[in-house]
Amino acid sequence: MKLVDLADGSLALTDLGAAAHFRALYESSQERLAEIARLADIREAVAPLFARAVRSVADGSCSLPEALAGMDETQ
Repeated sequence: MKLVDLADGSLALTDLGAAAHFRALYESSQERLAEIARLADIREAVAPLFARAVRSVADGSCSLPEALAGMDETQ
């Protein structure tokens, strides 16, 4: 599949191999963030401000410091 190359007795990733590796890493991270957002949805009734902050950080609409500041402003 041309994902690795054997050169001078060492294995090295090809550009295609590196792309496949980083795509798998990206997809795994996306799945984890989706699970975190679902957890926030499930517990929103218990801690609505925290749940909104977690979803905002998970979907990239704000940074962690912004989310924390937003939680502090509403309290």
